Amino acid sequence: MLLYVISGSDDAAVKSRSLALMTEWLGPEFDQSNDLEIVRGDDETVNPEDSLNEFLASAMTPPFFGDGKTVWLRHWSGFKAMSDTRATKAAENLMKRFTEEVVKPAPVPGVRLLVDGSGLDGRKALAKLLKNAENVEFELINLPDQKARDFVRQQVTSLTA
Repeated sequence: MLLYVISGSDDAAVKSRSLALMTEWLGPEFDQSNDLEIVRGDDETVNPEDSLNEFLASAMTPPFFGDGKTVWLRHWSGFKAMSDTRATKAAENLMKRFTEEVVKPAPVPGVRLLVDGSGLDGRKALAKLLKNAENVEFELINLPDQKARDFVRQQVTSLTA
């Protein structure tokens, strides 16, 4: 199992990158693939913990139709809850569960995981853990800081890239 996590402050870029990655893995008709399970993390009627539970249940199930499967926790709202400056006890528990049950466990053979969602702060402990964890690919996509000295250069670079 490989875990890919894509987050940051640029919501549109995070969604675009996760879509590009899924297309790279499974082709342009990825949503028709039998090797893909999608858990909607942006459903406002479902709290982040429930979508995490569904994702974990799917991630721990071995592939049935072939040699491998991909499980995508799409546009998960949990990162925003974890990075909130007024983090509640529930958000702290969510971060602990994500760390203990998604990041740290041993890989399940043939299972590839993708979690995307905006809001994860690169300065938080979870982001630092993701950067250094084995079997984890982590991308942090942030908007340029408007208060930075080189904001104009950052904007020009982001537009030309």
